[in-house]
Amino acid sequence: MIDLARREKIEVREEGVALADFRKATEVFLTGTVAELVAVTTLDNRPIGTGKPGEITRRLRAAYDEYVRSFRSQH
Repeated sequence: MIDLARREKIEVREEGVALADFRKATEVFLTGTVAELVAVTTLDNRPIGTGKPGEITRRLRAAYDEYVRSFRSQH
């Protein structure tokens, strides 16, 4: 996902974060093998940002979906 984000010109930083950082965030998402990319819209019953998936999450999700479609069509 990091390579895909960089291809989409989305800034990537790998660093430790504290719970307080998530509470101040305007957008949070998780990535993983099974979940792929999932927006986190609430934390401790409080909204993160607008409480909806943010622009970066939507852009990265669309890029990932396109990547998967192109990979499947080649195989």
